[in-house]
Amino acid sequence: MKKYFVLLLFFTSIFLKAQSIEKEWKFESIRNNDGISLVEINSTDSFSLDEGKFKYSLVAKDSLEAEGSYTNQNNLLTFKYDRPKDTIRQYRIEQLTDSILVISENNLFYSFNRIHHTEENTIQPSQGFSLTSLWRGILGMSVLLL
Repeated sequence: MKKYFVLLLFFTSIFLKAQSIEKEWKFESIRNNDGISLVEINSTDSFSLDEGKFKYSLVAKDSLEAEGSYTNQNNLLTFKYDRPKDTIRQYRIEQLTDSILVISENNLFYSFNRIHHTEENTIQPSQGFSLTSLWRGILGMSVLLL
């Protein structure tokens, strides 16, 4: 019985999705270890992660615009800047949910909120029956029976 349960967990884990960091974010705050805000955030400040590329802009930092490529491994973000200058920086992911991202570097904490686009907020029609829903049901029934 234990073998079947392990097999079931293995197959259901294939269909589970991890939290994706690739979204459009807006700056919420930049704070030090004591929680003191270091930069005034403008409503136009943004941060984007998409297909291994990043881009951000900060008005308070002399209208800084930066871009380059990134890698995400084991809660460590490594940014390879192409602009404004060629450099590499590493950030630790402190918190990641569907709508919140907090990263840190040298006792500085960068907080972001997800930018919601209007088409994402509309109610989607039912997709009907899927293989994922079948496996979710089987897993739920197995847990209840055990």
